[in-house]
Amino acid sequence: MNNYLSDLKQKTHEKYQELIQKEKVNQNAILASISLVQNEENVILCSLGTGSKAVGLNHMNEQNHCLHSCHAEVIAKRGFQLWLYEVLSKPNEIDKYFEKKETKYSLKKEYKVCFYVTQPPCGQAQLFPESKIYGMSAARPFSEFFQEAENIPNCDSQRLRSTPANSKTPIQQKNPSFCCTDKIMIWNVVGIQGALLNQFINPIYIDNLIIEFREHFSLKEVFDIRKRSGKSKEAVLKINNKLISKAFKIKKPKIIYTRKNLFVHSPYHPNNDELNKRINKDINQQSLQSFSYLYVDSLGTEKINSLNGLKWGLAKKDISKLQFLPKIAKYQLFQKFKHLYEHFEGKQLKCNYREVKNKNIKYLCLKLNIKQCFQEWSLNKTQYEQFQ
Repeated sequence: MNNYLSDLKQKTHEKYQELIQKEKVNQNAILASISLVQNEENVILCSLGTGSKAVGLNHMNEQNHCLHSCHAEVIAKRGFQLWLYEVLSKPNEIDKYFEKKETKYSLKKEYKVCFYVTQPPCGQAQLFPESKIYGMSAARPFSEFFQEAENIPNCDSQRLRSTPANSKTPIQQKNPSFCCTDKIMIWNVVGIQGALLNQFINPIYIDNLIIEFREHFSLKEVFDIRKRSGKSKEAVLKINNKLISKAFKIKKPKIIYTRKNLFVHSPYHPNNDELNKRINKDINQQSLQSFSYLYVDSLGTEKINSLNGLKWGLAKKDISKLQFLPKIAKYQLFQKFKHLYEHFEGKQLKCNYREVKNKNIKYLCLKLNIKQCFQEWSLNKTQYEQFQ
């Protein structure tokens, strides 16, 4: 076991305990964090997220810029992006973590990015018939998204899947986003910094994917785009036999399974097997909590209503006010980007969110290549990205 692993888990668990001190927490919580490990020793907990719910289509519209997915992995990743914005806005912090290479910043080699999650991510990572613990994830292929089909297991690894939902869940309450397994697979190609920050920094990849996992078969292939799609490295990274960019690659993070000092609030903890059996009967019971937590180093914590993707405890009159959106909603992160753009470029940004993303041609080309590797793709949500 890596020297820093126990420290990383301890810091994550302790931070979670701080967050829930005043909460009545059921033994059913999913926790994810992103940390930087400096020189294999010093652990810097950058972001932490909890949750396993996702907002339904009925809460998504062009005026409501809510957080669409409140899964722990997504919250941790968005929190890490918020952490990056904070670092890049402070010259002393930039020099601590980054070095300038040509026109962009790159994370210094002394840091490793560690992504920790207290259970296998939803989707393909849970689709193992031989599993006696995890059962069958109800993350169905996108081509079946609008079907009122039963939760019949489909283990075809070449299918991309939506966020899990019970077969009885009405269409308007389903979420059209990628399941977390597929998100991580895509992040292993495009990086976890996102399209906006990629204009200033080179891709940041997950070096170590740490999963609490009690089974004894490998999850390695489910996060590998080549294994999943059957396509070559060239099909992913090249267009017309030319590399899209030397900065992008197909990253194979080291997958570390942990079976000791498990997260005590996880339904997959050995002490909670009876609860887990009930969860497998009804995927809607996968989260008994209707809230998620976000923690970002130097920025503190935030409680999110995971049923509507807004801040927790809002009065009805405040629901439509943009200042009450979670810190990691796309709208809020875009405001951070505009400030950063003005800082680096010396002028104001006059484009909307979607237009800025479209300017990152190389990133978009890479995403298009990934899309062409599979039979299906998530539902188009560009109508929600026309904001300034």
